[in-house]
Amino acid sequence: MSRKKIFYKSKNNFIIRFLIFLILIFSIIYYYNFYINNDNFLINENNDPFYEILKDSGGKTIPDYGIDFLENNQKNNSTSELNNINFSIQLESSDTIKHLNSKINEFIVQNKFDLSKFFIIEFNNEITTQYLLLYENFDKRDSAESYCNELKSKDIRCLVVNIKNL
Repeated sequence: MSRKKIFYKSKNNFIIRFLIFLILIFSIIYYYNFYINNDNFLINENNDPFYEILKDSGGKTIPDYGIDFLENNQKNNSTSELNNINFSIQLESSDTIKHLNSKINEFIVQNKFDLSKFFIIEFNNEITTQYLLLYENFDKRDSAESYCNELKSKDIRCLVVNIKNL
């Protein structure tokens, strides 16, 4: 009787070893990149401009008349008078002057306020421009607070503002 081999050496042994080796290498690289190296990804610095300002945007050119002041309702409108104000009462704040003018009319009709004691001041901050509706001038904070408390008893919201700190 002749001897037959029951077990043969497989020729695919090289391919299996090579695949196991590749899987091992990729798993080591994956482990190193995501667990040892904490920089998952890098964002390159963007030096390109985010917007472009056109030199000629077209359309109608609006002339600049150099009017940079706000109108207040006093008859004698001068900045020297505004510099002498220490404290005032803020009644309203808005993005538009039209809204404040309508509020002035409401205060005059409903509460009989004096028109000559209203001021509108522009307050510029980092986000937007706000317009403050101020009423009355006070030299001391205590007198402004007492008048504001009188207004609060009439259900009028108010806030004492130091004009020098604006």
